[in-house]
Amino acid sequence: MRTNHSVDDSLAAEKQLVLPSYAKINLGLRVIGRREDGYHDIQTVFQQISLHDTVRLRVRESPGTRIDITADVPGLPTDHRNLAYRAAERILARCPRPVHVEIALQKRIPMGAGLGGGSSNAAVVLLGLAHLLPISLSPDELQALAVGLGADVPFFIVGGTALAEGIGERLQAIAPVLSNQWIVVVAPPIHIATKWAYANLKIPLTTVKKKINLHRFFLSGDEQVHWRLELINDFERVVFRAFPQLREIKEMLYEKGAVYASLTGSGSAVYGIYHKEVDALAGVACFQQHYPTYLARPVRWGIRELGSLSSNG
Repeated sequence: MRTNHSVDDSLAAEKQLVLPSYAKINLGLRVIGRREDGYHDIQTVFQQISLHDTVRLRVRESPGTRIDITADVPGLPTDHRNLAYRAAERILARCPRPVHVEIALQKRIPMGAGLGGGSSNAAVVLLGLAHLLPISLSPDELQALAVGLGADVPFFIVGGTALAEGIGERLQAIAPVLSNQWIVVVAPPIHIATKWAYANLKIPLTTVKKKINLHRFFLSGDEQVHWRLELINDFERVVFRAFPQLREIKEMLYEKGAVYASLTGSGSAVYGIYHKEVDALAGVACFQQHYPTYLARPVRWGIRELGSLSSNG
């Protein structure tokens, strides 16, 4: 099925779309080895969560192709340094006529925290513009465009819950492992560069893959109380050593009743999973006076959900 089945070949009128751009957390993150190309093979489970930015798209015919991005966060790049801009460039390269694209980003996902906000924005721009413009792209073609933008971007094309391997681009949808739980995300104003985190892991170049199978772990049906001992984020040993306050946040989440807590990505956000809303709200209250803190739920939003929408304008 093509992504723009409801869009005709005309852009005589301005078209608009307002879309959510959801964050993600990592349920376990194992770094398996360093590749010859300098990247690292990983295995993780991505879980989309309800914490989200908002992406507003407006397109109209123009004498020349043009992309304008605005954001409500001072200092956020609005040129080719922004993944959303590069995503728009990739879509417009497929458009048969010049158009003016306006992208307005309302940011709520903390930046540089391992929550995937920039990657999510890029995926939503790909999805939204493919829906609005007179082009026809299959899901596989959209995924190919996403891979070229960044390792996390392909996940946000489909959303939900997925096992990710390779550099994060090889995805396998899996049954949700979180259902009615509540997620408390604590995001102190600490920026951790992914390049720094990988460098400090000191992973040697290797062709021998560790025997890790997160999918089998989740299929085993282990109670979440056991995740604490068995579900590991390899970056914690490096990041917690350099930023001990992040370890303290994780320990405090457990003290406040989380059944599982972890760093997400290479940080700096730390999250806790709660069975009961009242306990999660107590967790939020514990942290929000000191750090940006968010209450979230697991969600699924991607190409399937966008297919039910029709553009306005």
